Amino acid sequence: MVKIIKQEIPFMREANSVQQLTKGFSDDQKFVIDDKYLIRLFPIEDANHRRKEFETISMLSSLSDLVPEAIEFGVQEALGLANMVLSYLPGKDGEEALSSLSESEQYHVGFQAGNELKKLHEYPAPEGTEPWNIHKKRKSDRYIEELKLLEDLDTGVVNKLISYIKLNE
Repeated sequence: MVKIIKQEIPFMREANSVQQLTKGFSDDQKFVIDDKYLIRLFPIEDANHRRKEFETISMLSSLSDLVPEAIEFGVQEALGLANMVLSYLPGKDGEEALSSLSESEQYHVGFQAGNELKKLHEYPAPEGTEPWNIHKKRKSDRYIEELKLLEDLDTGVVNKLISYIKLNE
C-alpha cells in the first residue's frame, strides 16, 4: 500500500527517504519525507473538515515558529484518501523527553509552552465553534459511557475513574 501511496502523492514520488511514523493520537497515516516534510493521510470523507484544519494550521504557523508550515492539501480519489503536507519539525517525543529532564527543566519547558499557547490564542476560533467547556464535557461523558461498558474492570475502579473524570471537568 505504501508503494501505491508513494506513486500517487507528488511529494512522495521524488523522495529520497520515507519514514512512517506510528506514534500519536490520530488514526492518520503519517510519513516523514526527507526529514523535511510530514505527510498526513486520512479518509477522503474527512477532506472538508481536514481542509479547515489545514487552513487553521496555516494561520497558526504565522504566529509561532513551533507550528509547522502548511504546504499542500490534496485528494487522491483513486485511493479514497486525502492528505496534507506540512513542514516537518524534528524533535523528541514529549513524553519521553520530559521524563529525562529535572523538575526545574520541566517547569521551564512548560513555561515556554504556555508562552507559545498564548501566541496561538491570539487567533480567534472559527465562527460557530462550540465553547471549549461544552466540547470537553461531551468528551468526558463519552469516556464515562465507554468505561461503563468495560466488563472486566472492577466496579470500584470504574467508579473511581468516573469520579476523577467528573472532578476534572
